[in-house]
Amino acid sequence: MKLKKDQLPNIFDQYEVEENRVTNALLQTLAISPKTVKRFLKRFAPEVSTREIVSIELSEQGIPRSNQPDAQKLKDAKESVPDGCFILRGKDDNVTSIVVIESKIKKRAVKRQQLLRHFYKARRKFLIDEVLVLLITPDHSDPIKDWVPEEGTFKWISWRVIHSFAKREIIYNSESVAKILIENFKEYIEMKELSGFQGIDFSEGYEKDKARRILRTLMQDIKDEVLKTYPELGKQKGNILDPWDVFAPANLIDFTEGIHFTLSIRERNMEVLLTVPNSCKSGWNRLKYIMQNEQPKLESILSSLRQKLPNITLLFQQRHFKARRFAFMDGLIRVDLDTTEFAREKREQTKVKKNPLLFQLFVSAVKEAPSWINKEINFIAKFCYRDHIYKESIKKAEFRDEVINALVAFKPLYDYLSE
Repeated sequence: MKLKKDQLPNIFDQYEVEENRVTNALLQTLAISPKTVKRFLKRFAPEVSTREIVSIELSEQGIPRSNQPDAQKLKDAKESVPDGCFILRGKDDNVTSIVVIESKIKKRAVKRQQLLRHFYKARRKFLIDEVLVLLITPDHSDPIKDWVPEEGTFKWISWRVIHSFAKREIIYNSESVAKILIENFKEYIEMKELSGFQGIDFSEGYEKDKARRILRTLMQDIKDEVLKTYPELGKQKGNILDPWDVFAPANLIDFTEGIHFTLSIRERNMEVLLTVPNSCKSGWNRLKYIMQNEQPKLESILSSLRQKLPNITLLFQQRHFKARRFAFMDGLIRVDLDTTEFAREKREQTKVKKNPLLFQLFVSAVKEAPSWINKEINFIAKFCYRDHIYKESIKKAEFRDEVINALVAFKPLYDYLSE
């Protein structure tokens, strides 16, 4: 079987419309070989048989004109321009079926009428009924749930699934050029943040831009689940210049005014932090009261947290700022919770040496902190990339469940500090 690619532009062609760039990247990747196209159709369009197919024509930005004239009805209809299509031909060059591709890079952007026009145009142009419209979007579920089968064969797939397909194709294609192209396509849709969170992997070196992209997709993927446990934490930082973001109370003007969670992707580890910022006066009043009157209860909550999460660290910091932007560290107390007696129920799980004095210094710093200094407290769970427990799982999409579980594990401490 031969593959016709003359309807595709050069791989380095650029489009002004970003959706067209992504579609071009997909089709150029599929055009590596007939086997790649067949595997794509078998997985995403199993209704379309390729058994008796002689050729598959790949096209984008419109359906190529057939030798048959358009019907007058098509000319009177609104023009429909699909993002791409596969035209499957059997013996004597007859068109047996068509797969039309419509892709979106934003959620909830598809219009039902647009898909119907794609069906109509393809059927009338080639005078066949075997037309399947394949919709690719970043939505988490089918954006058109009320599609009527009588209107035509329609299938929705997410860019996440396309990303998964690309990962498998890297294994199938042993030829170096093909593998490089597919790897670049996989990275391209990751760069466009279409694939969702796919794990944290800096095996080729830490890059700040990549860390920001990973964090944005992670925040998007876990937000709904986080709000189930913390319905009030609907505010995020938004503009991620550095790879950290927050889940903070939605009723605040600034997230620094309340107790909130911070997620940070660093060079050696990913951190989940429960933060009591300087501007949260109620939080600091509560902390001082706890340190003076309820320290054993706090220790019990922290001990329970340590049994659920790894590498719990307590951090007290004092800073000052220049021009309200540039922070300078005045003092820092960092304590690994495993230095305490109360957090070491299973001594064999840690190599940290006991030193109860460190925790008492932390307690004293919080209890005696002057009101006029700029201070902050963080309760931190660290997921180290080289930790044997997370070394492999942290590179997978399922690691988002670990992050969700970590945030849920903090709930007793969050509630206690928020009383």
